[in-house]
Amino acid sequence: PKISFLSSKKKSDYNKNMEGILNNGKKIIGVVSAKGGVGKTTTVINIGAAAANMFKKSVLILDTNLNSGNLGLNLGLTYHPISLYNIMKDPLSILHSVHKHKTGLHVIPSSLVHDTRKINPALLKKKLKSLSNYDLILLDSAPGVGDDAKISLKAADALFLIVTPDFPTIGTAIKTIELAKKMKVPVEGVIVNKVRHKRYEVTRKEIERVLGLPVISMVPDDQAIYEAAAARMPAVLYRPKADASISYKKLSAHIFGKRIQSGNFFNNFLNAFRI
Repeated sequence: PKISFLSSKKKSDYNKNMEGILNNGKKIIGVVSAKGGVGKTTTVINIGAAAANMFKKSVLILDTNLNSGNLGLNLGLTYHPISLYNIMKDPLSILHSVHKHKTGLHVIPSSLVHDTRKINPALLKKKLKSLSNYDLILLDSAPGVGDDAKISLKAADALFLIVTPDFPTIGTAIKTIELAKKMKVPVEGVIVNKVRHKRYEVTRKEIERVLGLPVISMVPDDQAIYEAAAARMPAVLYRPKADASISYKKLSAHIFGKRIQSGNFFNNFLNAFRI
């Protein structure tokens, strides 16, 4: 099928917006994609862990995928009697479902729910807005454009779109962008995961041209990501010097309008988390 091109933001506009994404009151960021397996959960965990440890921010990450969420499993959380589903279905404080993880992250896992029709997506945003003690809230969205995916879009102040550098994934991502526009949620940029720098991959310029959005990071397909996942740890802490880890730390820095310096501060940060 023919791929249509969406109108592109100017890079200068993107840089201006990214510098103040949190200063503009956009502290709830949904991490979305058109299909599964592109690295949404990995992105949420690593951006959050970098923010909590590198910038000493208070960070909440939550799994809004009520059908097949695995955010908790990726951090070794296998028991959670009060999940996001319970919070959205019952008149409970959202704080009842928060787990304090050893990485410094606060986590709200999901549980497997096969019927989301009784869920009111608008309720999540209301409950999240009551959490004034967090500097950053990251939503690990369900893939696609169905009702479960709309939970994140309705709750988020802004979105990061995750893709991999292949045309099938990028082509279907247009549907997510169109849904975000319909729901009036700004997409701040595209994160390209699992980059191998092969000739058959779609380039940054091609992705920006097709999607009409700036690519804010090209994250390499790094073995450290798989090793960290097996250890149930964020790669930015498990393998802080890995190329993918550095990419995620730079992303976290962008959110807070900061820059990672190549001097002693950065080296000290890496050494502090060497395992």
